[in-house]
Amino acid sequence: RRKALVGLYSDTHGAARHFARHFGWDHARSGGKLNEGALSCFERAILDGMATDMKGGEDHLVAKEAVEGSVASRKIMEKNRFDFELFAYSQQLYKFQMALS
Repeated sequence: RRKALVGLYSDTHGAARHFARHFGWDHARSGGKLNEGALSCFERAILDGMATDMKGGEDHLVAKEAVEGSVASRKIMEKNRFDFELFAYSQQLYKFQMALS
């Protein structure tokens, strides 16, 4: 819990403020606000990273092939079980860290 700092794509503004407080950017550690320019820059970088992550190759499934309950969906869940568990833990850790800050 104390060795990693977690941010979530689903809360980029909150993650930016969380990182700013932790690293002392823009006086956020002493209660100051992260200015809008820094927040916009951070969010733009996150969204660019998300766009890069979302680019699929030829080996990606078509969405309709991975319908919940299908064979493809079960195989994906089985193959990525530990990733799903890590993601669930990351969400819990993020909530915990946000409550502390």
